[in-house]
Amino acid sequence: MQFNSNIKLAKQTIANLKNLLLSLCFFLIVLASYGQTHILKGIIIDDLSQKPIQGVTIKVERSKTGTFTDRNGRFTLPLKKLPVTLQLTAIGYETMMLDITRYVSDTVRIPLKSQIYMLEGVAISASPVIPVFKDDHYSVMDYEIMDDNLLLLVYRYRLKRSQLVLLTRLGDTLDYTDAPEIPSKLYKDALENVHYVTQDGRAYQCFFYAGAKKLIFTHITQYDTLYDIMKSFTFSINNRLYFQEYSPDGFISSIGYWQSSKGKHYTRFIRDEEMIWRMKDDLRFGKVMSVMGGQPNKPHANANGLFYKRINVPLYKFGEDRMLLFNFPNDSIEILDTGTNIISGVPITFHKEEELNFGNQLGHVFDNIGKSFISGKDKWGKNILMDVPAEKAYTYNIKNGIYHLKQINLYTGELDDCKSIPYIFPKKVQIYKGEVYFLYKGLGEKDKWKLLKMKVCN
Repeated sequence: MQFNSNIKLAKQTIANLKNLLLSLCFFLIVLASYGQTHILKGIIIDDLSQKPIQGVTIKVERSKTGTFTDRNGRFTLPLKKLPVTLQLTAIGYETMMLDITRYVSDTVRIPLKSQIYMLEGVAISASPVIPVFKDDHYSVMDYEIMDDNLLLLVYRYRLKRSQLVLLTRLGDTLDYTDAPEIPSKLYKDALENVHYVTQDGRAYQCFFYAGAKKLIFTHITQYDTLYDIMKSFTFSINNRLYFQEYSPDGFISSIGYWQSSKGKHYTRFIRDEEMIWRMKDDLRFGKVMSVMGGQPNKPHANANGLFYKRINVPLYKFGEDRMLLFNFPNDSIEILDTGTNIISGVPITFHKEEELNFGNQLGHVFDNIGKSFISGKDKWGKNILMDVPAEKAYTYNIKNGIYHLKQINLYTGELDDCKSIPYIFPKKVQIYKGEVYFLYKGLGEKDKWKLLKMKVCN
C-alpha cells in the first residue's frame, strides 16, 4: 500500500511540474511578444488623385514616437505595443486619427482628404488667371514643360482611365494618348527629358514627333535606376552634366560637371567661412565643457546660440550657356560661364531680410511637399524659382497658403514686387517665359485639379 501511495505521489508531482513548465513557457512567450518591436509599413495617398503625399507627419498619440513620409509617400514606424492611435497631419489636408489595433505585415494604404480653408483678410494682388486645362471629367495629376509645350498627365475614375495630353502654351492640343500603365507621376531629368512613371516603377521617356504630330515613348527603363543615375546632376549645358556636392560637415560645396570625353571634373569649391568659424568656436567651447565635466560630444547650440546648417549656394541654369549662383554665405549673386568662372556679380542683402510667417499662429508644421515652415520669421531667398529662357529669377514666401512672389533684380540685387497667386496651396509652381504655371483644386469635394497660369509681373 505504501508503495502504491508513493507511485501516486510521484505521478501527481510530475503532473504539477508539467503544468508549471507549460505556464512558464506561456509566460515567456507573452513576455517576449510584449517586448518585441513590430514595424508598421504604409503609404499615404491623396484621397482623390491616389497620388502619394510626401512630408506627412505620422505621430503616435501620447508618445514621442513619430516619422515622416518620403518622396514616394511611404513610411515605416516601429510600434512596441498595441493598440495605439496615430495622428496624421499635412498642410492642405485634414488631420486624421487612425486606430491600430492589430499587427499587419502588408503595406497599408491610407488616403488623406484635402482640407477646405476659410481665410479672412488675406490680401492678394489682382491678376487674371487663365485655365490651361480644365475639364469636368478629368483631373490633372501632374505636368511638365517639354520643348516649349506642356505635357499633362490627366485621369478620371480614380486612375482607371489616364491619358497624356500635349498642349501648346496657349492651350491648343497637339496630341494625346492613353497611359500604358497605372500612373504615378511625371519626372524631368537633368537632360530635360520627361518620363512617364508608373506605379510599378517603370519610366517611359516621352517624345513628340513633330513630323507625324504624334506623342510616342522612345525608351522604357526602371525609374529607380534612372533616378539613381540622374539625381546627382542638376542641369545640362552643351554636352556637360553639371552637379553640386557637399562635404560631410555641410560647410563646403563642390561644383563641377561630367563629360563623356573628360569624365568627372571639379571646377569650383565654395566655403561657408562663418559656419566654419562657429564650428571652431564650438570645439573650443567643447574643450571647456570637458574640463568642467560636461558632454561636448552631444549636439548643442554654440556660444552664439546657433546650430550648424548646410551651406546654401543653389546653382541654376541661366539662359542657354550660363549659370546663376546664389552665393548666400558671401552675400552675392554671380553669373558664371560654362567653366563656372565669374562673368559678373552683384551684392545682395534680401536673404537677411525677415518676413513674419504664420508659424507664430500654427507652431511648427509641415506642408504637403515636405518642406518645413519656420515658426516666427522667414527670409526671402529660401525659395527660388527660375525662368531659364527669360533669364530671370524669383523668390517667394508662403503665408496662409498664398504664394507671394518677388523678382530678383540681377543688376541691383534688390527685390521687385510681383503678383501673388490668388489661390491657397497651389501645387507644382513653375515660371516659364514670364508666366506662372500651377495646379489647383477648388474647395468643393467634386472639384477637379486644373492647370492654371498667370502673368508673373505687370
